[in-house]
Amino acid sequence: MANDVHEPPAGVEARAASAGFGGTAASAARDRPQGFGKYPTPDEVDRRRWTGGPRSRSDRRAPGAAAHQPGRPRTTPGGNVPTHSGIPTVTVWSDIGCPWASLALHTLNAATERRQLPLQIDHRAFPLELFNREPTPKFIVDPEITTIAAHRPELGWRLWHGRPEAFPVTMLPAMEAVQAAKDPAIGGLRGSDELDRALRKAFYADSKCISIHSVILDLAEDCEHVDAGALAAALSRGSGRTEVYEQWRIAQGPEIQGSPHLFAADGYATHNPGATFTWTRSPYEGGFPRLDAYSTAWADELLDALYADAPDARAVTAAGA
Repeated sequence: MANDVHEPPAGVEARAASAGFGGTAASAARDRPQGFGKYPTPDEVDRRRWTGGPRSRSDRRAPGAAAHQPGRPRTTPGGNVPTHSGIPTVTVWSDIGCPWASLALHTLNAATERRQLPLQIDHRAFPLELFNREPTPKFIVDPEITTIAAHRPELGWRLWHGRPEAFPVTMLPAMEAVQAAKDPAIGGLRGSDELDRALRKAFYADSKCISIHSVILDLAEDCEHVDAGALAAALSRGSGRTEVYEQWRIAQGPEIQGSPHLFAADGYATHNPGATFTWTRSPYEGGFPRLDAYSTAWADELLDALYADAPDARAVTAAGA
């Protein structure tokens, strides 16, 4: 059995909590198609990621280990992120090329803007191409974009309408730029988040090749809180690459289930919040993602919890962050 290739299940289901705290979408290895190519042998599970909607891996708990109980405090890989004037911070592990992560970020950003509650987002890289040793397949990304965009047209997404040869083969340069922009001399967390938003819009709506440094820097020029010149100089020195590889190493641990995975104060941790979906079968056998429901309530619940713990932050405007 150790060297057998597993046959795909007839239906592959991956569900995330529609709202609330501590939701995860971890499942046993047999319940997910592998990302990407063939189905893995047991000794491959620890080094390869799985698909099935949000990019995630199989459940890697040791035999007999208890699963995390939703709502129970846990050690989170959010790191010690400095805040400005007490503004709450959410740490988001994701790949820019993961549509589910971009959906989650749009939902959270829309809630903060609607409620006028400032929030810092600390982006961490979950680099799918490093986990899977190949680019994220377009034939998987395209149906995910179609499914999500049809359900949430306010996203403004389109299928790739640029030149076929310009489709990004790697997201590493974009993720490196987001990490490099965290330098306070370049943009800090605010500038980093602005750049991340611009990169996602460029890919999902405008079909720009965000693998290319000139495209990344053009986008940075339009970010109010990013010093594009300083970013260009930093990237020329390799800034951001070490951070992406270090975050990839951390993401191989048991706490981070996939892209997106959100962490915040008091043990909040949720993987692909709000989405209830099913892959009809393996995408390698012509399967399609079916989004049965999407609730935005999780974002308001998260903001309620964060601001209950930091009431003084309500007085801080986003402009003063």
